[in-house]
Amino acid sequence: MAAAGGSHWPWADTPAPWSSGSDVACFPADLGKAADRTALCEFVLTTCGGCDLLVNNAAYNPIMPFAGMPARRWEVVLEVNLNAAVALTRALLPAMVARGGGHVVNIGSVAAVADFGEQLAYAVSKAALERFTTGLATELSATGVRVNCVRVDEALRTEALAALIGDPEPGRAGSSSSTSFSGTGRPSSCISATRR
Repeated sequence: MAAAGGSHWPWADTPAPWSSGSDVACFPADLGKAADRTALCEFVLTTCGGCDLLVNNAAYNPIMPFAGMPARRWEVVLEVNLNAAVALTRALLPAMVARGGGHVVNIGSVAAVADFGEQLAYAVSKAALERFTTGLATELSATGVRVNCVRVDEALRTEALAALIGDPEPGRAGSSSSTSFSGTGRPSSCISATRR
C-alpha cells in the first residue's frame, strides 16, 4: 500500500516501484491480531479499490530453544509468520480472481530447510509458508493470479538485525533467481528478486 511521488524510498540502489504522482495509503496494523488483519483488508478493498500485489513479509523470530519457549510464544510466531499471510491472502484473493489476475509474494527463509539452532518455531512457520505457496499456486494456476515465494538465504542487513547482532559484514553480492535470494545484502536486493 505504498506509492507516491516524493515519498521516502530508503534504498538508493533500487528505483522506487511507483511512478511520480501516485497516492500513498498507510495503515498501521499488528498482523499478529486478527482484528487488525480484518481492518487492513477492509481498508484495502474499500478505500484502495482492491489489491493487485500482496507481499506477505511480516515475521517474528524469537531466538530461544524449543524446550524453553513458552507455548504462547510459539503460537505468536505461527500467528505472525504463517496465519497472517494465510488470512490476508484469503481476504484479498477473491477480488484478484474476479479481476482475472494479481500477485501474491510470500517472503520465505532458508530456515525452512536449514538448521540455525534455537529458531525452530520460525523455521516451522517458514516451511509451512513455502508449502502454502506451492499448494496455492497450483490451485490458482488457471485464474491469472500468480503465487510465489522468495526464499531469503541469508539475513538482510536491517536496523533490527543490527540491533540484535551488530552490523554484520557484507557477504556475497546478492544474486537472485525467480524463487530465491542469496547473499547478506540489503532489502533492495530482495526487491529485485521479486521483479523476475
